[in-house]
Amino acid sequence: MCYRLGMAKLTITQEWGDEKRVCAEVGITRTPLYNLRKANAIRSLSLKIGGAKYGKRLYHLPSIREFLAKLEREQLEGERAAK
Repeated sequence: MCYRLGMAKLTITQEWGDEKRVCAEVGITRTPLYNLRKANAIRSLSLKIGGAKYGKRLYHLPSIREFLAKLEREQLEGERAAK
């Protein structure tokens, strides 16, 4: 999301996003997100008010990016070791 303030441009980076935002930004869909959350590989939270049965699940976008960067490093190191 970008805002223009006179001549300056201010960019706001979202830290949390729902499943649709994660899919749009990094291409990870519902089942992999669920599996990563259950494995504690990424951060998430459920917005529940009071004793509500259901809430809105949000995912921490920086933790997803960190996970992907770590995975990329591991795969590159594995490729180098295989040569």
